[in-house]
Amino acid sequence: MTTNSTVVNKPLSQKALKSNKKFRLYGKKNKKSYGLTRIQALRDIPVHKVKQGDLGGWVLNESNLSQTGNAWIREEARISGYARVYGDALISENACIYGYAHIYGNALVYGNAQVYEHARVYGDAEIFKNAHIFGHARVYGHALVYGHARICGYVRVLGNTWEKSPLYIQGTREALTTSSHTEITIGCETHTSEEWLKRYEEIGKENDYSDEEIKEYFSLIKTAEKWLLDMKEEMTKI
Repeated sequence: MTTNSTVVNKPLSQKALKSNKKFRLYGKKNKKSYGLTRIQALRDIPVHKVKQGDLGGWVLNESNLSQTGNAWIREEARISGYARVYGDALISENACIYGYAHIYGNALVYGNAQVYEHARVYGDAEIFKNAHIFGHARVYGHALVYGHARICGYVRVLGNTWEKSPLYIQGTREALTTSSHTEITIGCETHTSEEWLKRYEEIGKENDYSDEEIKEYFSLIKTAEKWLLDMKEEMTKI
């Protein structure tokens, strides 16, 4: 991730310098920015190259960004609603986090990316360009989601690079998603497509699926297997 934006640094009062907080709200609410307020660093955050006094991005209130840890918001990035950013996460450029979304761990969200509703982004995941993560989606591990990818519903993405949206099919009981370039997730079960095709009946019975439901999900697994193979073929052409 790169940025050419110049960071503005403003002097701090003696009272602010004595604060135990990581940041404070700076200036008045900006009506052009949905009533949000800029933040100002009260201490250095070396991991994100933030200096004491640097102005950051925009928040609705202090609860949007944790006062502990190294999490930071910079440039024109906006955090609003009940969204929370914590851990060592970094939100930058023109990214927007809102609703009840949580960003944490070492996650990076930048570009024009948006994360909202009840979505979670964590681990070492990166969300950028025009990607949207929403619904109850979870993106984590070393996943890279970018371009115009849309991750939504109850999709779980745990790794790999995604320029287009992963496959999501809502079955009778659980949703099926391609959670990595080699794995398929159904409910809480994640396996390679080969493992699913080999053990689908066994796994179905262990989870109290009926014979009809097992047949249904076998068909969905075959569809997902073909989708993964087609995606692999597309990637080899790039």
